[in-house]
Amino acid sequence: MKKKLLALIMCVVMVMSVLPVYAFAEDGLSDWTYNVLSEEEKTAEITGYNGTDTELLFPEEINGYRMVAIADEAFCGASYYDYPITRIYVPDTYKRIGDANFRYYRNLMEVNLPHGLEYIGYMAFYRSGIFFENEHKCELRNELPVLYIGEYCVIAEESFSHDRIIYTIKPGTKLIASGAFAGMTDLIGIIIPEGVEYINHAAFADCNHIVSYVIPSTVKEIGHFALMSSDYGVYIKIPPTVTNIADDAIGGIGRKSLIYGEKGSSAEPFANACGAEFIEIGDIVYGDVDSDGVVTLSDYATSKSYVVGESKFDGNAEIVGDMNSDCVIDAFDLFEVDKAVNGI
Repeated sequence: MKKKLLALIMCVVMVMSVLPVYAFAEDGLSDWTYNVLSEEEKTAEITGYNGTDTELLFPEEINGYRMVAIADEAFCGASYYDYPITRIYVPDTYKRIGDANFRYYRNLMEVNLPHGLEYIGYMAFYRSGIFFENEHKCELRNELPVLYIGEYCVIAEESFSHDRIIYTIKPGTKLIASGAFAGMTDLIGIIIPEGVEYINHAAFADCNHIVSYVIPSTVKEIGHFALMSSDYGVYIKIPPTVTNIADDAIGGIGRKSLIYGEKGSSAEPFANACGAEFIEIGDIVYGDVDSDGVVTLSDYATSKSYVVGESKFDGNAEIVGDMNSDCVIDAFDLFEVDKAVNGI
């Protein structure tokens, strides 16, 4: 009799210890809506949330489907201005955050994103609480307010100074989000450091005063219209490590552009697809900013004038004048030009 009673008590304890966790999981997941992406791979994307929590922990799995994305405009609604979400946490299974999510979420003050994220959509987090918090840290009028969330450069807002700006992406950045610098007419140059892996679509669309881009060797993908500039064309140096470049990465200005890369790398078919001229990196004479085939005192004088701010280079000179390929032309490059002139 005692053994039966003890066994009954143990069963009740076990049931009581399991039920609250199970009920919590079921209740929490029922507030989420999703769309199946692949039945074969059992993947899906979140399309909305109907609950009342202000701190959102996005689910990794629902009904056997692994959540890999937040759909476009999943969190863009009529009441988003006053939406009470204060914090979100996106787990490691997610690769994509779609367009227009969390924009104008004025109460959103903390965002945690996974290391494996490959895409952040257009206007995501724009004018959210975390953006305003970041913007207020810009003390100088000629600073460009740029929102970083962990390893991700999310979005910028044009400064009101109308000064021409060369902006350096923060070291440690992994991804430049879709539309992050779109329409930044104050930008005349962008320095992209090693470590950046993804340049999402329209990242620098309509940055009409940027004439050249040096892509670091860590970049894997460049999206649609990512480097689209003015009608005058652009000059882009692309390393062989870049394996995926959208054919329309520079829009309709290919015929006026120069693409520098290694023969047989993805840069060559990209140049052919967009109608740009392809130049092998091995044919570049670094320091030859006047394009006469040799590095002379004239190149040194022109480079010095550029470094001290007395003159500007064209796009081609910005590429070949970067002697040490660090994406910026400065006194170190001038020193290298001097060595080349004197045969040192």
